[in-house]
Amino acid sequence: MFSCGSGHAGVLQFQRVSVDVVVLDLNGDGSEIALIAGALKRIRPVLIVVLVGDPAKLNPESTNQAAAVIAKGREKEQLAVLLEELVPER
Repeated sequence: MFSCGSGHAGVLQFQRVSVDVVVLDLNGDGSEIALIAGALKRIRPVLIVVLVGDPAKLNPESTNQAAAVIAKGREKEQLAVLLEELVPER
């Protein structure tokens, strides 16, 4: 697991570290999330979970590549359950 302060830094780290799931924290309308998700999936297949704050500001196409979308404030309760569903045990 790793955390990055920007999408660009996250893509660079993703090239070096193998992960099963990427959680992207949406800011604004999600346009940047769509670009980041596309860049990650061009590197290798990965499940993407998007955290959203205000669904009213969300560009519907920004989450097309996401395996799941979770409302901010509910991530603690939903993320663990979701990851158990999405990621097979090793």
